[in-house]
Amino acid sequence: MSWCWVVNVSLAINILAMQLCWIGSIVVYMSSQHQKLAKRQISKRLAWAAMGLMSLLATMLFSQLHHWLAAAIIALSIFMGSWTVLTIVVPYYPKLKPVVMTGSLFFLLTALLEGTHVA
Repeated sequence: MSWCWVVNVSLAINILAMQLCWIGSIVVYMSSQHQKLAKRQISKRLAWAAMGLMSLLATMLFSQLHHWLAAAIIALSIFMGSWTVLTIVVPYYPKLKPVVMTGSLFFLLTALLEGTHVA
């Protein structure tokens, strides 16, 4: 097996898992009554169920590269970072599309720079 192929699979897993965490964070944010991205809030049960599923999938993806406990801590760190990015970006861009694109780009760059090793 080629070393380059392993790096590409590792990068794809990191990107996918980080995007799952980001989308899960956005869904939970949109269930808040104080959210400003949509006219109506999403059902809290649906949002937290989706976030739980996405966090489980992200942890499973990260566990392909790291120990399961480290994978869970990495996913938790990315969720906390996602909510921090949301609180910084939403006041300046109160529309859904720029917020999603900004966060996706941020976590794509984090994956490209191998940011999961820092978490």
